Amino acid sequence: MKKGPLFLGGPTSSPAYSFIKMLSLQPGATDQELQEAETALGINLPEEVKASYRIHNGGALVADPFFSSFWELLCLEEMIERQNSIKKMDHELRTQVQPTERVLPQGWHPHWIPLCQHNTGDLLCLDLAPGPAGQQGQIIAVVWEDLQRPVIASSFRELLALFDADLEAGCYGWNEEWGALERT
Repeated sequence: MKKGPLFLGGPTSSPAYSFIKMLSLQPGATDQELQEAETALGINLPEEVKASYRIHNGGALVADPFFSSFWELLCLEEMIERQNSIKKMDHELRTQVQPTERVLPQGWHPHWIPLCQHNTGDLLCLDLAPGPAGQQGQIIAVVWEDLQRPVIASSFRELLALFDADLEAGCYGWNEEWGALERT
């Protein structure tokens, strides 16, 4: 029986895992490092996020099922650095975005925790301050040039499970020329 997504302790003997091994995964974070990150961010991370970070403290690519692109899973230190750099720009980020019932209608909220970063600087964030119809812990896309903040997955587990399912289905292959995972 399958245990769960690769980043949540799933099987490491699957063909998909060979791709993941190529992706400079960092060793897992300790409970002390997780506690320090929570303190620095002023939040409590959901257990599923902590469980994943205990296995790999960032460094992996995570595929986005809607944008067909890849995002780097930030390590805890990068998560804190990114959050702090955004806080410094807070006055510029108070713009209203297109309202939605699931996500607060603002450019940025301090309880949106950066988990993944695209090479454009856009983010996939853990939403710990959802809109009235949203779900605590949902994953939202923060695309800086867009006035929307779409929900990408209902949870971190779901985001990783979507990527894991696509890996298992053979939707990705290793491009030797680029040295990168790509959708096949």
